[in-house]
Amino acid sequence: MRILVTGGTGNIGKPTVDLLASHGHQVTVIGRREMQLANADYIVCDVRDFERLKKVCQGMDAIVHLAAIIAPMLAPGQDIFDVNCRGTFNVFQAAADTGIKRVVAASSINALGYFFGVTKFPILYFPIDEEHPTYTSDPYSFSKQIIEEIAAYFYRREGINSACLRFPAVLDQEGEFIRRMKSFFKPYPELTRNFARDNFWTLLDTRDAARAIELALTADFEGSHPLFINDSVNFAGIESEKLLQKYFPEVKARKYPIIGDETVVSIRKAQKLIGFEPQYSWRDIVRSPDSPLRYFLEAAEA
Repeated sequence: MRILVTGGTGNIGKPTVDLLASHGHQVTVIGRREMQLANADYIVCDVRDFERLKKVCQGMDAIVHLAAIIAPMLAPGQDIFDVNCRGTFNVFQAAADTGIKRVVAASSINALGYFFGVTKFPILYFPIDEEHPTYTSDPYSFSKQIIEEIAAYFYRREGINSACLRFPAVLDQEGEFIRRMKSFFKPYPELTRNFARDNFWTLLDTRDAARAIELALTADFEGSHPLFINDSVNFAGIESEKLLQKYFPEVKARKYPIIGDETVVSIRKAQKLIGFEPQYSWRDIVRSPDSPLRYFLEAAEA
């Protein structure tokens, strides 16, 4: 398969390119800075430059769209909307114009609107799934809600099948991204304090993110689908119902019984649609005494 990857040198992009190339796919990466890659072609292209993007898409079989501003504090709202939303519309329009019928895009658990949102809203039930209403009130989360709408639009209009993968924090075993995240959150103590609870004790390994992307590229499905992609257990190492009783006691409704430490953000749709099964849990790493991620557990252990 000839696959175009936007944002292919980032935290999720690099392991995705490595995996796709190792499985025999012909991969082309685009980005805004000059560079060379050992296992993929590289072309300088900004996703906001539609005409150049359309030229790059010629001859491709599928697109993996990962290029984005990844948090609301990294840019003004108008810039986040411009890069994330206009860039995504351009990717899908370029796919439509060049006959590409499969796009996999990085959405986020924040499409729900809970963690970064400036206006809180009630959770209606657990486990949260893709049917739960969204309520976004920050520019980043709103942009992820919009990219899912863009994907749905292009399925209705052009028949482009797509998956928008709702990733939580995606971490790599090398530790560099872990340290970056800790530095990233340092100026925002309230976000740090609430990270575990407001992300519902979810994490994902970069290798599982890459696997989910390849599965979404190759699985036999039609339509446009948001999919939660996260670990199958909570990273707190505590029975999930105990966590919910302590931190969400007002939410009584259950979509189905939550057994033991099973995740409270359902991955059942991803399991059924693309065959996703996480293989790398971060729980032991998070809970180890010298882990730089132990601060993620603050809410769970308060």
